[in-house]
Amino acid sequence: MPFKKVDPIEEARELQKVFNDNPEAKALFREYELAHMAKRLDYYMGLSYRVEVIEDKEEGDYTLHCPELKGCITCAETLEKGFEMLEDAKKCWFEACIEDGIPIPKPTEGAFNG
Repeated sequence: MPFKKVDPIEEARELQKVFNDNPEAKALFREYELAHMAKRLDYYMGLSYRVEVIEDKEEGDYTLHCPELKGCITCAETLEKGFEMLEDAKKCWFEACIEDGIPIPKPTEGAFNG
């Protein structure tokens, strides 16, 4: 008999239905959910996504984005600050996807994270 592939998010949602009427169980479930989300976030933050940098020669600032992560974009006055801010933008992007159950794409093969 083959193993049944279990989606952890769907499994967590089923557990949430069971625990909704029990405040103690609900609190324990939330603790489990947050720990699970943190592990997933750490996993995605450790992957190397491609970064594109666009320099605005007139204004002297930079726009940075990860093409694989639609809408994950930031602007900064320096490249150093831009890469710092892009890490924060990726974290927020991943958190939103994880919370909403939206699939997160894997990085393109051979991607380089500057």
